Amino acid sequence: MRVESNLPQHLAQGLFSNGGKEYPLAIRYANEPSFLQDDKAPGPRGCGMKVFDVDGPGGFLDSAGEQTHTQDFTFNNAPLLELKDLPNTLEIFSLREQWFHNPETLKLKLLDREDKDLELAPTTLPNHHFMGYTMYSQSAYRYGDYIANAGSNREQHSIWLREYFQSHDAEFDFRIQLCRNLADQSVEDCSIPWDEEKYPFETVAKVTLPKGQDVFDSKRRAFWDDHMKLNVWYGLEAHRPLGSVNRLRKSLYQASVKKRADLNAAEVKLMSQIP
Repeated sequence: MRVESNLPQHLAQGLFSNGGKEYPLAIRYANEPSFLQDDKAPGPRGCGMKVFDVDGPGGFLDSAGEQTHTQDFTFNNAPLLELKDLPNTLEIFSLREQWFHNPETLKLKLLDREDKDLELAPTTLPNHHFMGYTMYSQSAYRYGDYIANAGSNREQHSIWLREYFQSHDAEFDFRIQLCRNLADQSVEDCSIPWDEEKYPFETVAKVTLPKGQDVFDSKRRAFWDDHMKLNVWYGLEAHRPLGSVNRLRKSLYQASVKKRADLNAAEVKLMSQIP
């Protein structure tokens, strides 16, 4: 990741406060559904990003960040989050847990809800090449002295990704959509996307993924599955996650990290640790 030079003050915040600075990073693409699904089926696609060698004003959110000097971001190809707030999230996760082994029944249960259009919105997303998606943070974060959303512009998906990176670089704009009107840009309700016409995204960095790498190398995949932890609460205070959904994530991620640490604890501090 290379931070854009000569950013105006409102964009030169936190991780992006030093124009021209370059950070090594690792990215993982994934289907979001927790159950096995044909890659040809439409649905939400995710992207997790871990940025290394991070430092910035205000320090880190927790001791993990102090140790690893990393900043984690998570993205999705849907601009809104159907889990709009804390009460709604608890309701939907109760249904997902109850019908985890029966996705068709879960869909019927969601169709019975008054907010069915919102809850089933992810299933209407277009299905095309991962490299063609615009990715969104879906929830608000601190952006130094401001509040912002983040975005990245730009068994079939596995084939597409492997073939693409064998011969092509990929470059993305890392963009920020600043909150300029709290009455119009909700921080607590993630189901309401911020109007991109009224509040446009602004580019703060370029992310380049180099060609010539085997993105499905068995050692790399095993390393990520066993040792890499992505947590939006790992990072700088300048990019603190905001809203009730992110506060819930904090508790859930802590429990998940503890469970994984009991099985295969590892702190990944350097890009060179990744196969």
